[in-house]
Amino acid sequence: MIGDAEGLEGFPGAMTEDHLKLLYLISLYTKCASTATEKDEWIRRIPLMVLIYELIIEDVFDYDYAPAAEAVGQRHVYLNISQEGRDDIDDLREGKLINGLKISSSEYQSITAYQISHKGSALLKREEERRGPFQWKVDIDNQVRDPKSNELLQVYWDDVNFTIRSSTGFNRVSTITEPEDVSYVSSPYLPGPLRYGNDRRPLTSNANRVGEISSASSTIRDPDLNEVIVLNEVKVMMGEWIPFGSNHIVAMNEKLGSTERVQGGLYTALMDEQPSETKFSLDPGLTSVSILEFDYSEFLNFEAEVHFPEDEGVLQIEQFGVHLKDDGLVVCGLQVEAIMDKLKDHISLDHLSRLLTDIHQDSSIILDSLLTSYQRRLIETLLGGDANNRSKFNLIVAKEISPRLPADKYMDKEDFENELKQVLGDTENAYDVGDNLIIIGKNGMLLVTQDEAPIMNVIICFMSLVSRRIVLDQYFAKIFSIYEKLRQSRTMIVNHESSPNSFQEIRLSIAETSKQSILLEELLRYLHESLEEFLIPKPEDAPTLKIFEHLQITKLHRDLNKRMKDLEKNMTGIRHELEAQREMSDSIKEVNMMRLQEAMYSNTKNLENVIRSNERSSSSLEILQLVLSGTLAFDILDRLTGEWSILDTWWGQTYLKEPLVETPGVWFIVNLLLWIIVAYSLKMVMERLTTRSNSVLIVRIKANVPINMDKLITYLADKELQEEEIGVEDKLVVRKVVWEENDESKWGGAAPQVEMSYDKKHAYLLSIFLQVEKVNKSINEKNIRRIMLEDLEKAEVTKKAPVPRPEGTR
Repeated sequence: MIGDAEGLEGFPGAMTEDHLKLLYLISLYTKCASTATEKDEWIRRIPLMVLIYELIIEDVFDYDYAPAAEAVGQRHVYLNISQEGRDDIDDLREGKLINGLKISSSEYQSITAYQISHKGSALLKREEERRGPFQWKVDIDNQVRDPKSNELLQVYWDDVNFTIRSSTGFNRVSTITEPEDVSYVSSPYLPGPLRYGNDRRPLTSNANRVGEISSASSTIRDPDLNEVIVLNEVKVMMGEWIPFGSNHIVAMNEKLGSTERVQGGLYTALMDEQPSETKFSLDPGLTSVSILEFDYSEFLNFEAEVHFPEDEGVLQIEQFGVHLKDDGLVVCGLQVEAIMDKLKDHISLDHLSRLLTDIHQDSSIILDSLLTSYQRRLIETLLGGDANNRSKFNLIVAKEISPRLPADKYMDKEDFENELKQVLGDTENAYDVGDNLIIIGKNGMLLVTQDEAPIMNVIICFMSLVSRRIVLDQYFAKIFSIYEKLRQSRTMIVNHESSPNSFQEIRLSIAETSKQSILLEELLRYLHESLEEFLIPKPEDAPTLKIFEHLQITKLHRDLNKRMKDLEKNMTGIRHELEAQREMSDSIKEVNMMRLQEAMYSNTKNLENVIRSNERSSSSLEILQLVLSGTLAFDILDRLTGEWSILDTWWGQTYLKEPLVETPGVWFIVNLLLWIIVAYSLKMVMERLTTRSNSVLIVRIKANVPINMDKLITYLADKELQEEEIGVEDKLVVRKVVWEENDESKWGGAAPQVEMSYDKKHAYLLSIFLQVEKVNKSINEKNIRRIMLEDLEKAEVTKKAPVPRPEGTR
């Protein structure tokens, strides 16, 4: 015993050296704040379990470990978890030597964190003062500190492995994610209530192959397993619920060739992407299937033998029975003939836990090769990329258990219960029913009985309901993930102006969430139907009735239906939120389109201003060309006639030279006046040209009316076409013609330029674009449009004048 009673009030049982080591390990990573400015430091449960595992394989802790499915981030993986380590953590919490904290992750998962308490720190200090420095502190420090910098190592998860590293570059990959394999021999097993019909094929027995594993080995890294509980003649059934219907059972029967002369065969989940090629190759790992009995649309029973490669030295003769039913229940059963060097009369729970992990994964792979792609998509939507590690309910049936104790003795919170947790998960209840022993855990049930047949119907009913409960738990967790995605997409919608790519990201997020919610709703309907049609068996005798009451099957079924209704409400809320976000994203799209139209309008206006400026420049250039041409003509005459001047004539001498040129200052004034007159005249001409350029009326008419093509050809023959353009798109042949009208009086003083587009193949007038100088008030949009349409009607191009309003005017 550690120390005395001081500081151990409320501690369950005696404190061991491992308790003290664990307390010291937690103290390295955590502390309580001593002032208001300091922060509390905590260590999360999963990283702590990783450190405990690393210290176990280095012989620092005297614990056992076994593989168990854990949620890490958004993944479900198998970790080598020490149930004894978990038990000692609970002991320290009960003794108030460490504090526990429950927090929620960003994936809405509940996470437990631990922190050494003031009481725990005082106990460590007092024990070290009493006993001297702990020798094992060096061993722990060597494993959790950087050997160069002495910095505490941190545990990180990279979606595949846990790594233990420091900021100075030290890095070590943990093997906690590598479940250990054992050699074993199993035979297929299915209980009587799952076998239908009178013509039942006998199940295969591999008992005669036990000798094949006599020289086989395992990958267990801890050779000193502490066997506390041993079972005799073990049968294992794994129950799960998968979305099945009658059509899926039909497809499964057809895939396995249930009605063919040669049934079953070898199967793989490989998709043949080149079916026209002569041959193909694939990695080893096939499944051999042998049909037992079937109904074309209700159920299927078969034996499956696994041919998966294992580690060197490990031999696994793995064959089990499989039951598939149209309500979604899937049961894989086997009888354990031997594990390692232990025959079926001496099966330890340490070995059995590793066997269960192996057949959990292998049975998932087998089913994946047989399920439809639609079913696999539903499962992957629910579980993500870890469908092969999905949770299943373990039903372990044994004829004997050693040591055989009253049921409550196995719930001791110590060795017995820790050993049972390796195969059942967290233990909940234990019952003695006559000579039968039932121990129920979160993930499984142990049934010890000499004859399981009378009670198996009730047990399978319970397993079937718990399998559905597991799916509901996973479904509920997935809904929180959907809520988080919806929250993120709504945030993106609210802040859509912060990023130019936000609209595309919003659309992709809503599309992905919609796809997942649709699949989840379909899965929920399958689950709802399976619960509606579920039949609860009636107990036939007193022991069966007692077990029925202990398992609370009626209440479990009622609770599942209530949870189902709640989930339907959640999915309705998700559907409404998606509709709201779609409307919000459509509003963003409309706003963006309006901004685009405004930008296009602004750019068009700028382009028109540039065009008008070019027109003014062109007019100026034309005037300049006229001036230069006149200057050139005069220069040519000068070259032909020689120098000549008006002043050389008699009238020039009399009327110009004497009064104007020879009089001082007069000729200079005449030059200035002439310059002013010419400059003013040019200015007036330019202003008139500018006014004509700006006073342009543009009328766009969107017609979309049928026309008489022969009349249109005749109509256009009288026009001097300036431009013709033909565009071919799919089944449309659109022709565009441009001409300028020459009868100004008909148009009110100015003849417009006309651009007409029509579909020559289907004889449809599409649009008309008119541009005319607005020289007087009679030239307006209404008159121009009326004249144009009346002109077409008069030429019998259109049967009736179209009445659409112009697309735009200016």
